[in-house]
Amino acid sequence: MRIVLVGPPGAGKGTQAEFVAAHLSVPKISTGDIFRANCFQNGVLPIVLDETDVETLAANAADGTPVRIDLPAQTVTSLDDTWRFTIAQLQKTALVEGLDDLDLSIRHLDAVRAWEARDTASRPWVWSTSISDGGSP
Repeated sequence: MRIVLVGPPGAGKGTQAEFVAAHLSVPKISTGDIFRANCFQNGVLPIVLDETDVETLAANAADGTPVRIDLPAQTVTSLDDTWRFTIAQLQKTALVEGLDDLDLSIRHLDAVRAWEARDTASRPWVWSTSISDGGSP
């Protein structure tokens, strides 16, 4: 079964999709969510602004007016106009520091090792052979 909801921003597509997905026990797939995730995976900052703000920015840029994006401050500035945008802290950190998923995971390596030690002690049969010992899991 495929159900596609189409409408302008703010029409309630997401709200209705959540309801339909829960009611029919089917997954909800948002192309907007997929697009934003792909942007972050490729080091691109997807900024969401109101349509009129985008029109103002486009007109300024067409005239050669500089547009400044300040990721740490989460602002876009052109001439005397400044717009704020939102971004999750993890994604902001990754973009500012040039980190990928592996880099972010490595930051938690000590916690992973501590969990492995606890899990090995409580469920040794799961860890009876490990790849690091030359065996297979």
